[in-house]
Amino acid sequence: MRLKPMIPCYRGFKGTIINDPASNYKYIARGLIEQVDATTLKIKELPIGKWLVDYEAFLESISQPNYKGKGPIIEAYTNLGNDIDIEIQVELSEENLKVVRQKDLVEEFRLTRRISIKNMHLHDRDGIIKKYDTPEQIIKEFYGLRLPYYDRRLNEKKRKLELENEILDNKIRFITLVGEKEIDLSVKRPEILDKLTQKNFRRIPGNNSEAVISDFHYLLSMSLESLCFETVDELIAEKMMVQEKLEGLRKLDSKSLWLDDLNALERQFQVMEKEKGEKVVPLRWVHLPDVVPLFLLFLFPSPDIIIVYKSQRSSNHNDFESNFLKPSNFSWTIIFSAINSSTVSKHKLSSDIDNENH
Repeated sequence: MRLKPMIPCYRGFKGTIINDPASNYKYIARGLIEQVDATTLKIKELPIGKWLVDYEAFLESISQPNYKGKGPIIEAYTNLGNDIDIEIQVELSEENLKVVRQKDLVEEFRLTRRISIKNMHLHDRDGIIKKYDTPEQIIKEFYGLRLPYYDRRLNEKKRKLELENEILDNKIRFITLVGEKEIDLSVKRPEILDKLTQKNFRRIPGNNSEAVISDFHYLLSMSLESLCFETVDELIAEKMMVQEKLEGLRKLDSKSLWLDDLNALERQFQVMEKEKGEKVVPLRWVHLPDVVPLFLLFLFPSPDIIIVYKSQRSSNHNDFESNFLKPSNFSWTIIFSAINSSTVSKHKLSSDIDNENH
């Protein structure tokens, strides 16, 4: 399995994140600064992890003469931002602006910060603490662990649809035989049960202590009002829909089912982005959109998975949250990569993708 190299991404971050050429385990977050006119610069984003209060202190320091007797670099600055958007207007002399323009503005105004992924430790599939050097290593190991559960999920979905199809078929036959007087519901119960057994109706075990009655409960519990040929037409239409779903599942394999989930996730992610009024980015280029991956911590001892992350600009202390993957009921928080893709995202899906929990 080949994965494209991954670069951290942060929801709402307007700057850029690049690989640190000096280290394989670090990235550089770069803020955003642009020139407005001959004497004005505008800072529109701070690097990840840099606090506004600290940055304003830095701007204040360069607006004063330094200890070497040199004059201030900037003349003034004004914070025009709010709780969501960064916007700082910086005033300089034309001469000073020409000087700083000769260099990298982002570097000159200290709008860079390094992000390290060197401390990624988690439990592997055997429950043993293991150090991972890259998120791609985690994804590859998780992929091999998760894929067999898609086989189980696919088989379970087919089993349920096959049972539903047989129940509908039996109900159609039952109503038809009652209408043709081949099954008489006016006789005693043992005679009805014997007749159902003779006609090879499917027994579906229930919780009733009277086992035989419970086995045919799905037929005998039908109301008299439903024992008509109009109901047969409705059941035939329902059966055709079930058969269509079943044929669709029979054409899938575990990888296709996983990719279908990812496509559904991408569609929902784009809807979510539009509702928030943010620019929609194709999901295959989005990595951990809801989190700040200073440390990507995954825990999957079973194949249960916990994703621990730190929020961006939420407070001065770490804000952690844990989400659990439960493949047994297929309601899970998704952190993985598509085959031959660098897709990584976080979203809670139910076993039926059309009923996502947000």
